[in-house]
Amino acid sequence: MRQRCRRQGGGGDHGAAPAERDTHRRGGRRHGRRGRRHRLPIPRRRATDDRATRGWRRAVIGSIRGRVAHVAGDYALLEVGGIGYRVIAGPSLLARLRSGSEASVFTHHLVREDQQALFGFATLDELGFFELLMTVSQVGPRLALAITAAHPVTKLQLAILNDDLDAFTSVSGVGRKTAQRIVLELKEKVHAAGLAVGGGAPHDSDVVAALESLGYTVTEARRAAGAVAASDGGLDSRIKAALQELARSR
Repeated sequence: MRQRCRRQGGGGDHGAAPAERDTHRRGGRRHGRRGRRHRLPIPRRRATDDRATRGWRRAVIGSIRGRVAHVAGDYALLEVGGIGYRVIAGPSLLARLRSGSEASVFTHHLVREDQQALFGFATLDELGFFELLMTVSQVGPRLALAITAAHPVTKLQLAILNDDLDAFTSVSGVGRKTAQRIVLELKEKVHAAGLAVGGGAPHDSDVVAALESLGYTVTEARRAAGAVAASDGGLDSRIKAALQELARSR
């Protein structure tokens, strides 16, 4: 009979028997492979959280009325409820503000990643044209303010309609290429009210609607439209004539 080979333990003459190999963990559990690590799921940030943190970036200040605390070279400090607002403005508006007096200005609240600023204007017409200039490529708020402060809004609108580049190049910081971009990119927007009218014969109401869309009050628009009612030409010519009338009356 074939004998199997067996492991022979140490006898009494060879000392104590070897310690039996511990094949159990503490607590009676066997050793086994280490449990595989699983990454815990990382909770995703809710989309509403991002929107909430970005909410402060929205422009919310449209006008300010308060006491003039200080007037400097290019800004005025208006105090409202114990808080001073630094409002950047053009020379003509700053010249009318007096320290200690109360003033009201329309504002454009500029909000960017690294900057917040308030730009002030005496009328809604100026504010509207400033914001229109801001849509032109490579025209920043400082340059838009300089252009708006250089001429009456009606003159600037008329310059766009008549391709008058000199009205813009006369402003410091505005070159010929910038003036061309302003005329090119804004002509359709200034013209929009007139071009939107159908092919029928133009009426005074069309001129009034066009002027209102450019930021003029109903009273101003009706007065200017009435002054040019007898003029010849199409709607575009009458709008130009009405703008000239508004420029002369200011």
